[in-house]
Amino acid sequence: MPSRVGSAGRHLAVSLAGAVPGVSSVTEIHELLGTLPFLEGADALTRQTLEATAERVEWRPRDVVTRQFHPADHLYVLLTGKVDFLIHVEEADSELRVGGTDRARACLGWSGMRAPYRYATSIRCVQAGRQRLAGG
Repeated sequence: MPSRVGSAGRHLAVSLAGAVPGVSSVTEIHELLGTLPFLEGADALTRQTLEATAERVEWRPRDVVTRQFHPADHLYVLLTGKVDFLIHVEEADSELRVGGTDRARACLGWSGMRAPYRYATSIRCVQAGRQRLAGG
């Protein structure tokens, strides 16, 4: 799994969306990322890069997380909350909902990890996750 995205040399950053109680330290982020199936078999440098760039974000309902066809620079892991997947088609005046998820640890924006390194869908927050962080 490459840690580099696109020809501009940007690094793929992992954003942890929502909150898991107590996940705040580097060790806890390391342990959380270790539970994600898509990182099984990743080399040490890739894991270290992702762990070093991991950050926590929180979305509000209607926030746009990714935009279809935009260059990808983040891979999101949904911890809590709910998102919709949307596509834009020429015949429609608005984006069409093609799916959604509220599954904890769902990987969002993964299409940006493959050529042409762009998001295949727009992702919009439907339900915010609760922020219940210790010490944060």
